[in-house]
Amino acid sequence: MSEETAELQAEFLAYIRKIEAVSEALELVFWDLRTKAPAKGMQQRSEVVSVLSSEIFDMKTSTEMAAFIAELAPVKEQLDEVTRKTLEVSQKEYEWNKKSRRKNMPLIPNWSRKAKPHGRKHAKQKILAYWSLI
Repeated sequence: MSEETAELQAEFLAYIRKIEAVSEALELVFWDLRTKAPAKGMQQRSEVVSVLSSEIFDMKTSTEMAAFIAELAPVKEQLDEVTRKTLEVSQKEYEWNKKSRRKNMPLIPNWSRKAKPHGRKHAKQKILAYWSLI
């Protein structure tokens, strides 16, 4: 492997790690949405989900990703196994996102913005309201 290819491979893997870091942050926000903690943070979390999802999409379909794919694909056989597989997956995601996602799906909406607050406080209020009717 040439020095130029090794350097490009290192840059590509650093870019992929950056995408994965943003993806992990998004997963943590999704965890908060699922656990509904804190209850009054639903709107903020939905906005964060929208921003992070858009950022991940933009990174996976960026001109920088296209350049990595274009430069590394011809020398794919010189890459180590992990980088080769990462390149293949990234290329498939890039092509799929470029072809279908932009046409068929707008950026991820703030789908939980209008969600009702949840959690113990909300459940307690519902129970008390129910029992006051009896």
